[in-house]
Amino acid sequence: MAFDTEEAHEALRPQTVYVVDDDAEVAVSLTDFLEAAGLSAKSYGDAASFFASAALDAAGCVLVDLHMPKVDGIGFQRELDGRGYRLPVVFMTGLADVGITVAAMKAGAIDFFQKPFRPDDLLKSVLDALTLDAGLFKERQIKADALSKFSSLTPREKEVMSHVVRGLLNKQIAYELGISEIMVKLHRSSMMKKMNAASLPELVRLAAILP
Repeated sequence: MAFDTEEAHEALRPQTVYVVDDDAEVAVSLTDFLEAAGLSAKSYGDAASFFASAALDAAGCVLVDLHMPKVDGIGFQRELDGRGYRLPVVFMTGLADVGITVAAMKAGAIDFFQKPFRPDDLLKSVLDALTLDAGLFKERQIKADALSKFSSLTPREKEVMSHVVRGLLNKQIAYELGISEIMVKLHRSSMMKKMNAASLPELVRLAAILP
């Protein structure tokens, strides 16, 4: 089974697949396989090594062995979340059972593989994880951009915006705020420009993103 990873890699760069496995031979083998598929990959022998070098804003996903000394895969997942990393996680294990699988998925894994696994299946899961990471990052960027624009509004412009997205007309907003309709139009025009919203539906979508 073949995958067109070149196009996916170009779209997802500079993402990296972080392989965390205490079995050095397995880690190197997986890294070589992923790089041969056109992906960027790095391997680590334990959780401590990963956290010592991987940036908090790292992009990509993590392929981690469930059974490791000191900090196991589930412990790694919890520490990953606790430190603020936002990387999707794919678990691997040579000793799978239903309980372990359920625990891994509850911990936040997006997929789970029992060794030995088919390389093509693993590659597909990794590509799905990278796509998920890219999508979540884009969502965070959109939210941050919307919040930045909203923060640039004056208190009055924020009030006008809250009424506009509720569907109120200018004269209704003027009555609610106790100001003239002309002032409402001025505040509304300024607010729309600052929010970079070309229409009411677009403004409503931006408002829905805000916390």
